[in-house]
Amino acid sequence: MKPMLNPADNETVQHLQEVLVGAENAVEFLSGLSGMAAAAVSEVADDAIECAVTLKLRRRPATAAGSSARALELDQLEQAMGDGPCIRALREMAPVLIDDVARDPRWHRYNQELARRGVQSTLGVPLEISGDASAALNFFATRTGVFTADVYDKALGFAAAAHNTLHLSVRIHTAQNRADDLEAGS
Repeated sequence: MKPMLNPADNETVQHLQEVLVGAENAVEFLSGLSGMAAAAVSEVADDAIECAVTLKLRRRPATAAGSSARALELDQLEQAMGDGPCIRALREMAPVLIDDVARDPRWHRYNQELARRGVQSTLGVPLEISGDASAALNFFATRTGVFTADVYDKALGFAAAAHNTLHLSVRIHTAQNRADDLEAGS
């Protein structure tokens, strides 16, 4: 059962729908989504948080967009290594937090790479879209302990608010791909 949306989340949904309507394609929409997610979580965290979106279609996760070039790079690094908090969040459909990359025993090599790039904590938040599609927001912070209960709740609240708009985006993208395939075949 999805959590009830509060007035701030309803405003988020409205802004996401505006981004969707104005986007030329799915990547542009997902870039807007990741930027909004980063801004919303940064405000509560009182720190600059970056965000990437990983989209999993037909069992293959891939980085789709990010709030910054660095967020894209960090997410792609996890994809290249084949495991990490975002991939686990997608697999288990549950949030995964690394509060301190220097102390977390999971994904040792990935954590070392994050630290080398100035990231000290990260949070993967899944978004179920449909039967064969899911996504995750991958948040990156430069300090440890940034994802307090309030920040964590904001990230999950943003994901809940984004769910339906993201579902609609994927449906539009799928329909456009089918139309392009039909046009190419004729």
